[in-house]
Amino acid sequence: MARGLFASLSRLRARTGAGIAAAAAVLVFSAAPALADDVFPGPVTADPGAVVPFYRTAVGSLAAGHVSPVIVAQTDMHRPAEGKLYAPLTTLTPTSGFGYRVSPLNGQPGEFHWGQDFAAPCGTPVYAADAGVVRAAGWHPWGGGNRVEIDHGDGLVTTYNHMLGAAVKTGESVEVGQVIGLVGETGSAIGCHLHFETIKDGKYVDPMSFTLIPISQQGPLGPVQVTDYTPKDGKSTNERQDWAIPVLTAEPAPGESITRAPTAPTPPPLKDPTPAGPPAAPPSTVAVPPPAAGSAPSTASPTPSPAPSKAPAPTPTPTPTPTVGSTPQPTPTPTPSATPTPTPSAGTTASAPAITATALPTCVATAVPTAPATPSPTPSPTPTATAPQPC
Repeated sequence: MARGLFASLSRLRARTGAGIAAAAAVLVFSAAPALADDVFPGPVTADPGAVVPFYRTAVGSLAAGHVSPVIVAQTDMHRPAEGKLYAPLTTLTPTSGFGYRVSPLNGQPGEFHWGQDFAAPCGTPVYAADAGVVRAAGWHPWGGGNRVEIDHGDGLVTTYNHMLGAAVKTGESVEVGQVIGLVGETGSAIGCHLHFETIKDGKYVDPMSFTLIPISQQGPLGPVQVTDYTPKDGKSTNERQDWAIPVLTAEPAPGESITRAPTAPTPPPLKDPTPAGPPAAPPSTVAVPPPAAGSAPSTASPTPSPAPSKAPAPTPTPTPTPTVGSTPQPTPTPTPSATPTPTPSAGTTASAPAITATALPTCVATAVPTAPATPSPTPSPTPTATAPQPC
């Protein structure tokens, strides 16, 4: 009897548990669509021509995609605010500015300078003015030499020109203050300097219109590996890049003095001579050691080395002349063979004696004769014997 009751209770408990499990399953499956909608919302549609505006994207201290330590000026640097950029060099020495100028290459007026030049020794590290993505890096076909262009978002692009080589590649992410190259004089440059450009919404603007925040190298700087894209034997060393084309942002300001070339022809549209396809020659990649510890870049504009000066001509040694009284008497280097005239009176100017010069191969010691014994109206000084003079 007891055994049968126990079996009945066990069957009842099992049926009750199964019912509860079934009810819970029904509840979960009935709520699953709602949960799925919350976790996995449906597709979002938008107008294909819609523009989503943004200013700056939040980035971390290390950019994505790096497999080696990043060489930066200092850590924990934040992106600059609108209207500001970090200085591309630790020491800024502005030289040629943005705007019309006389071309330093041909001396013709009316050339438009699309950026700001900063004088610096070759090999000085060049830093990214802001975080972004390298939109182009390689040999610039229109005079920029080794050039890097960085897209910072919000329509802002900065370019770095005439470098010894580029330390970044196209498509690579860079962070604030990262070393992207070294100052050089490649391309259309007549000395070591950095040509720095700023492009806003596709138009070139004056880099000095931005507030340039000073930057300094805090930690030790190791060797910087750069790639030199200088063409070899007329062959390109990089693929064709999507370079920015210069477009002026506005007409000259009121009162700005502009001297255009009187016979300047209309320039043809820029055409990239770089052939399409893979590079015809491999570029040169080298690791450049950092500047010596404690050395600071020069703040003066680089000047060409002075031409070696000619050795000064040796100064001829004058031949000493014996003196009589206080009036000098010119005598030739050879020993005179004629007898001198009587000594003039004191206070009068001596005239050169008429003598016949006889060239002698060596100097001969001669004694100057004494004054004659005949008295004269005015006493005359008596010359003394002198040693022979060097030839």
